[in-house]
Amino acid sequence: MPHPTPLASFTAGARDTIPMLLGAAPFGMIFGALVATAQMHAWQGQLMSLAVFAGSSQFIAVGLIASHTGFLVIWLATFI
Repeated sequence: MPHPTPLASFTAGARDTIPMLLGAAPFGMIFGALVATAQMHAWQGQLMSLAVFAGSSQFIAVGLIASHTGFLVIWLATFI
């Protein structure tokens, strides 16, 4: 069996990711709207999306940031 080309591997991976995007895209839009209403910079929302791998923690953190909660409380709430 010949090895697939890099383009064929990329195409197969992109195709296999589409079902996940159908579920993840609405959460991304909701999180973006929440970041905008919390008066955070867009780069801060992007950084949080890149660094935090738990969606519920992102929502909790943005809510706490919007209410001017201390860093330790935000960290502990998102860690738990």
